[in-house]
Amino acid sequence: MGIECLNPAYEKIKAGEINKRISDKNEIIYNNILLYKSPYFEGSENMFNNIRGFYFNKDRGISEKSKVFEGIIKLERDIDEKNYFSPTDFEKVLLEHPYFLSYIILGDEMFDYKKFNFPSLRSLSESITSFCIGERSFSDEYIWRFNNFKNRISRNTHGDLFVGQYNISGKSSLENTLFGNEEIFDISSDVRGVGISAYQDWSSFLVGSLKYAECLGKEKMREITGWKEVLEEAGGGIGNNSAEAFGMGSSDYELKFLMDAPIFQENIKLERYPLYVCSQGLTCSYPYFKGGKLLYLIEDERGEILMENLSNVYKDKKFYEALEYSEEDLPDILTATYKYFARDRSRMHKIMELFNESHKWTYSNTAFILLTPDEEDSSFIIFNFPNSQVFFTWGPAQISFEQFPIV
Repeated sequence: MGIECLNPAYEKIKAGEINKRISDKNEIIYNNILLYKSPYFEGSENMFNNIRGFYFNKDRGISEKSKVFEGIIKLERDIDEKNYFSPTDFEKVLLEHPYFLSYIILGDEMFDYKKFNFPSLRSLSESITSFCIGERSFSDEYIWRFNNFKNRISRNTHGDLFVGQYNISGKSSLENTLFGNEEIFDISSDVRGVGISAYQDWSSFLVGSLKYAECLGKEKMREITGWKEVLEEAGGGIGNNSAEAFGMGSSDYELKFLMDAPIFQENIKLERYPLYVCSQGLTCSYPYFKGGKLLYLIEDERGEILMENLSNVYKDKKFYEALEYSEEDLPDILTATYKYFARDRSRMHKIMELFNESHKWTYSNTAFILLTPDEEDSSFIIFNFPNSQVFFTWGPAQISFEQFPIV
């Protein structure tokens, strides 16, 4: 579970370039407030003194500014009184009093909320707060959003793989109010993620992604053929220094066996055991190519997906869908895997070499066959007669240009 900024609010934040303003305050937002679960940071004393001075001034009158400052003072009081230790509880308090982070990031500009295309000061502040909380990232993780999903690929200190997906769709509509049409949209939600994990080794997950590219006919995409350059552009690989990373090793036979394993495909019945990703506790997830998407299925008796038409081995098993990837996700999946692959990174190099080698001559072999006939084949004997007079211009055997050059 975690607070996420839903698509309608997220898109408004990006359109108004507020995300850049948040990035400018990274040190305060992420390395102070959210990290230490405290409203205080360097310079905050002056900020709170100015807020109190304005709010408790008897001559101030009632305004949006007084309402905002009242909310910030209540946030400080609630945190001091309740002493929040849970990150989740602290984040909920920030959402209850959303003006705090909004004021830190925009200052008095927040009162000009229509400039940022928000219908109200509250909606702007809630969107900023949920964005700050939801878009926080940690080391050893890669995050991207596409359509209705936010995706996360991460690695723990032991090198184990964790893949998460969160539905961040949200709704937006126009409603007729006393003040005219007003946009109503979903801002944040306490989202429960789904996903899979891999214990000790990421090889099966990488191979599953490569096989997805194969199914799409994308085995020549730059993220595969130029994977080293893609990794370098992503900042290079980050190794795992835990003891488990050493001495794993793998034989070429083992990797070839892994890469030869098929994946579930719609309307194709497997005759062999499929590729799977194994997590700690022997829970397995299975890549499944269906309708142009890559799904990961987990076996569970409460699941509603049956595979009886795809495999005799799993005909009595039930599965549920843990992940759903689209073709557009593939570059990010591969980049994240290259960057954090564990535990033995030499396996990744071998897998990529084997995969690229197996597709190296996909096109050049065809050209080689067409342009280089056998030695005994004569240019005067053909199977498909040409539709022009070119026949009469042909000379000796087609491969004899070195021995019998035409002058």
